[in-house]
Amino acid sequence: DVVAITVDGRTVEAAVYVNHGMADDVVMLHLGYGRERGGQVMLPLKSDKTTTGGGFNAYPLRTSDDPWIVQGAKFKRTSKTYPLANAQFHNTIDMTPADSDREILQEMTLAQFLGHEEGGEIDNEDPPSMYDVAPLVGTEVDNEGWNSKDNYQWAMTVDLTLCTGCNACVIACQSENNIPTVGKYQVQRGREMHWIRIDRYYAGTGMDSEWPTSNPDIRMQPMMCQHCENAPCEPVCPVAATTHSLEGLNQMVYNRCVGTRYCSNNCPYKVRRFNFLNYANHNDVPVKMLLNNPDVTVRSRGVMEKCTYCVQRISVARIDAKKAGGVIPDGGVRTACQEACPSEAIIFGDKNLPENAVSRSMASKRGYRVLNKAVNTRPRTTYLARVTNPNEEVGA
Repeated sequence: DVVAITVDGRTVEAAVYVNHGMADDVVMLHLGYGRERGGQVMLPLKSDKTTTGGGFNAYPLRTSDDPWIVQGAKFKRTSKTYPLANAQFHNTIDMTPADSDREILQEMTLAQFLGHEEGGEIDNEDPPSMYDVAPLVGTEVDNEGWNSKDNYQWAMTVDLTLCTGCNACVIACQSENNIPTVGKYQVQRGREMHWIRIDRYYAGTGMDSEWPTSNPDIRMQPMMCQHCENAPCEPVCPVAATTHSLEGLNQMVYNRCVGTRYCSNNCPYKVRRFNFLNYANHNDVPVKMLLNNPDVTVRSRGVMEKCTYCVQRISVARIDAKKAGGVIPDGGVRTACQEACPSEAIIFGDKNLPENAVSRSMASKRGYRVLNKAVNTRPRTTYLARVTNPNEEVGA
């Protein structure tokens, strides 16, 4: 449904999307888009030739005195409708009471974390920092003398307490890795290409009869390729397009990929994206090619793509360290998502050395690996359980 929103005589029409997690008597309007002219963004949707995909312009409601919050808004339903493209549940990992032991999104209160109350334990089969990674058979490096000078071991942690779900990591990853924008119609068909998604979960079981009318809390979880040690995607590729590196990266060789999509079917995290329609082709406007990062391959249609832990940045740091005659220092490689995160919820680095930041973060008692107990994937990405400090007196 489209409603007319009026503030001090100024009116804007916008579609309504009812969602949980909003305070009572509050409406949020997104800025951005709302353009009346905008090239492909404004092309008519194939599902509705009369509707454009440009969104709504909320700027007329803003003033210099009140640029962010306005009061006294009035709403009136119109006879119009507008199709929305919602990607929130395209790949979210199901979490129901029947399989709540899969440790998808873990949280605890501060009292539980400090041991004052029960329920603060994270049940891991083995501490994430204790992986027994060994070099490939036939290499000259032995286990006893193996260290960062011989082989880095990359890993990442995501602190769910610090994550606010702002999507800065998603945009940074898109810019860094030449991830195309597919357009509204393709999103409606489930074909978005982002390598990171922000999964959204509601607090509670979802089984309460009052749940649809209640206002449960929302939890956010960034989900990208987990770079599993025991990756389900690797053995099913018939052309060895997805492989495992000595440094623990789950790699994609685009030139080998023939688009069977077996890897996507076998991935329990659903973090792989298939390029259906050569979305990055800008031959119609050659100057658009200048938008691309020259350090990252521009993928063509028919190949699978996913998070690479920003392997191009790792390569640059490795070359610089080799020229300097040393090793990559802790913090010498920062992924795009890590660099853009305003709350510093993401830590990346070489976990070989226990003094490195990522090693210390992985050793936290809040650390757990998504789906590891269920499918034994042994991810290189560790999540730190969310810790809350609710105030019972005010109900928050």
